[in-house]
Amino acid sequence: MNYQVKLGLFDYYGFPLAYSKKQEKQIQKLAKKANKNSEKIWNKFEKKNGKVSTITEVDKTIKKLSRKGIPHQHRLTIWPILCGSKYTHDQNRGYYKRILKEHTGHLSPSTQQIEHDLARTFPMMDFFKSKENMDKLRNVLYAYSFRNPEIGYCQSMNFIVGFFLILGFTEEETFWMFVTIVEVILPKKTYSDELQDTQIDQLSFEYLLRSRYKWIRNPLDSLDEMGVKLTVITQQWFMCLFICCLPTECVLRIFDIVFAEGYKILFRVSLALFKINKAQILKCNSSPDLFTHLKNMSLDVIDPDKLINTAFSIRFLTTKEINKHREKISPNVKNEINKRQIYKKQMRKKLKQRQKGFDEKYNKNSTNEKDSNSNSNSNSTLSSKNNSDQGNENKLSKKDSKSKNELEKISQEVENENEKEKIQSSQKYQEKEEKLRKNNQEDLEKKKIEIEKEKENI
Repeated sequence: MNYQVKLGLFDYYGFPLAYSKKQEKQIQKLAKKANKNSEKIWNKFEKKNGKVSTITEVDKTIKKLSRKGIPHQHRLTIWPILCGSKYTHDQNRGYYKRILKEHTGHLSPSTQQIEHDLARTFPMMDFFKSKENMDKLRNVLYAYSFRNPEIGYCQSMNFIVGFFLILGFTEEETFWMFVTIVEVILPKKTYSDELQDTQIDQLSFEYLLRSRYKWIRNPLDSLDEMGVKLTVITQQWFMCLFICCLPTECVLRIFDIVFAEGYKILFRVSLALFKINKAQILKCNSSPDLFTHLKNMSLDVIDPDKLINTAFSIRFLTTKEINKHREKISPNVKNEINKRQIYKKQMRKKLKQRQKGFDEKYNKNSTNEKDSNSNSNSNSTLSSKNNSDQGNENKLSKKDSKSKNELEKISQEVENENEKEKIQSSQKYQEKEEKLRKNNQEDLEKKKIEIEKEKENI
């Protein structure tokens, strides 16, 4: 790969630049210079020792060359060799594809968090706007979460995996390099649930910072008084290996050394950042200004050569010394973690008891409600029955009433008939009486006439 300068919002590798135009040009100029110098050094090595792909061990010469920077066109070949992932990959051919195949459609405890962080992995880069590349990122993170369920997934992992994929490593190469970083290069519990080794590293680094740079003590004390811990600033440096904190060319130089010498370079670079920014730190007039500067000071370091040279100018900072401080701090951190775990366990127990009490109360209320509903239903049934009986009574009453009415009607009709018959009988009687009277009157008149005639005759 021929190094070319690419000006604009993104650097040569496609990573976004959060700098002014002037800084962008300076970054590209410095990056081009650093890459040109490293090419000369490695070309001499290849002429003397053969192709870099034939390297079988990391000796003092390789370490020295790595500190000077590895030409980018060689990184795809050299990094897996330096960190040992190529050997592990060769010994486990097919493992990566097999673990994905065996867990196709399966969910791990980390699945939800992985899916949540995928879209937040270098969101401005065109590389991950491709579904194919996003699937590569997902596959590597999923595969590792199934390989090591004790760790599963932790934030910052997505940036390391994404970084390797963007640089051009295949899925499998990325997977095994990531495995080597998490399980070999970094302390084993760096990404554990409690971030145990991350906490130990942070306290160890602060101790080294205060002991080596006396001028930083007062500024850090002012932060403590404000209630701000240095960890808030430096933890991300260690967890994402500076990927999200420094210009890409500086990050690449750090990885050149991490793979060749181990993670002690993270302590050296962190100390170097404070050393480079000493003047600006001491100029801060207030704790808020100091915090703002410390949070953003990594962005002001744009010269990879200056950063690495400053890091290795710090004398007597060996892996042995770092481990010595870690061993002293480790018991306190573990005790604090145990206290938190006990507290969480107690809280979970209380929550479980409260939930049990709530469930019992809920079930009791549900039973009472059920009984109430049952009584209500019973009363409703009884009421319905009573209503039914009442209805029947009403029906009977209506029927009786109808019958009574009919009887009364019949009785009235009978009475009417009787009255009619009485009237008729009375009329008949009157007619008969009138007839009799008339007949009697006629007889009387007739008899009277006969008497009158007799009188005349006399």
